[in-house]
Amino acid sequence: MQTIQILANAKLNLSLDIVGKRQDAYHEMEMVMHSVSLCDEVTITKTSNGKVEVWFDNEMLPSSEETTIHKAAKVFFASQRMPCMGLKIKVKKNIPSQAGLGGASADAAAVLLGLDKLYNAKLTWKQVCALGVQVGADVPFCLWGGAAVVRGIGEQIRSLPSLIEGVFVIAKPQTGVCTKEAFARFDEAEIHARPNTEQVIQAVENSDLPLLGKQCFNVFEQVCADDMTQKIKESMLLHGALGAQMTGSGSAVFGLFAQTEQADACVKALLKQPQVQMACVAHPERVGVLFCKDV
Repeated sequence: MQTIQILANAKLNLSLDIVGKRQDAYHEMEMVMHSVSLCDEVTITKTSNGKVEVWFDNEMLPSSEETTIHKAAKVFFASQRMPCMGLKIKVKKNIPSQAGLGGASADAAAVLLGLDKLYNAKLTWKQVCALGVQVGADVPFCLWGGAAVVRGIGEQIRSLPSLIEGVFVIAKPQTGVCTKEAFARFDEAEIHARPNTEQVIQAVENSDLPLLGKQCFNVFEQVCADDMTQKIKESMLLHGALGAQMTGSGSAVFGLFAQTEQADACVKALLKQPQVQMACVAHPERVGVLFCKDV
């Protein structure tokens, strides 16, 4: 096998709480997360030039920046104690950046699992998740996929039953949020409200959409949300969302809908707003990474 094609699903934070800060400056998290059908398309091809070339969409030249994809490739080959003979990795980006949707982490997860398959490494889930932590905090969940409670710095994962009903509308304003800056704002702020994580878990376990809509909560909204965040939320609720909130550190917002027709109408309305960069319908997914074709 020389080439493999993979779908890397985005993630939503149905709830997000920051419960502490470690001595190494990493934050202790408590989150309920769910994979969704909005995805990047990643194609990995073996080459022989000794380089890891990462191409995004139709760019004429490979990315010269150190991306999470480069990091994922480095930790994989280091774990196998083997040199990289060369890779060309093409990414069709559908997940917007600086949105809190885990696009870069999803791409890294796809690369780790893709390389495991291309090189027949047969890594266990524990081993591949340990590699994911070295790349980024959201990578282990993007490898795990579905619905889960995520704690620690992203490495403690407990599966939940994936939602079998409901549909999400995801919208991102033109502005983005830098995750590092978001944590810095949080550290300097007084946080007055926090999610009821156990209630969110109960709602997911029972696929109780009305309860989930009421209990979704993200502490980052208190430090990162702006007027456009509120406008998007209001539009979603006006169109029948059971709940709406920011995901991750933002700037994307999602709304939970019981009916696809309401979700479709909401997307049409959001796309008419000039300050909205993208809006789409996304469905709950049971996996984070999906192999779609071997060549």
